[in-house]
Amino acid sequence: MKKLNCSISKYWNASAAILLGLLTVSGCSVIDYNYIEPNAASEPIAKLRIAVPIGIHPHVTLHPNADTGHCLRNQDVRTLPVEFNRSGFPSSKPLRRIGILGGVTPPGMVRSEFYIPAGSDLTFAASYSALDGSGGGVTCTRAFRFSPLPGKNYEMSLLAGANLPLHKACFMGLHEVMGESEKGESLLSSSEVETTPVIVKGSRAWKIVCESKSQVNLK
Repeated sequence: MKKLNCSISKYWNASAAILLGLLTVSGCSVIDYNYIEPNAASEPIAKLRIAVPIGIHPHVTLHPNADTGHCLRNQDVRTLPVEFNRSGFPSSKPLRRIGILGGVTPPGMVRSEFYIPAGSDLTFAASYSALDGSGGGVTCTRAFRFSPLPGKNYEMSLLAGANLPLHKACFMGLHEVMGESEKGESLLSSSEVETTPVIVKGSRAWKIVCESKSQVNLK
């Protein structure tokens, strides 16, 4: 599925658009959301909710671990159609729900829900930008791998900039959804789900681990 993605000059000026690394104010791009969900009726599945603050436009991808290892490669990348709200104004578009407990979205957040394969190791990567609250900005690229368990519900959080105490920081975390409160909000596990960090291109570790490994493999 391809979606036309345009920045909105009514709500964002040019400097903000450039700062966030999204698009120019008048520009548009076509993103190929090519993720195909597993068949929940015939395949082992888990459910994943991705939660992002209003103002963050994430690009979230799923990578096969046969190609990834500990370094994020780009073979057979699948892009998830994650919802976002750059403007901060309420959206009239109904968000898709697949039965993850805690259907009430906290103020200032946008959430998307997907079926994902269970019982095998998966790698997720996310790139996103945000204002840092002081007129600057922060750009994040993070990735991790984990093994979803069949029938489990998970919530991935993407935070950056003014959404965190350290305004220049980035956070990509994963919790299990354990239930819901009397107000209908998600009750998450007290600790994060165990994940393994994956090295992304441009990081300090990439040249040391990933580029040197590629050069060895070519010999």
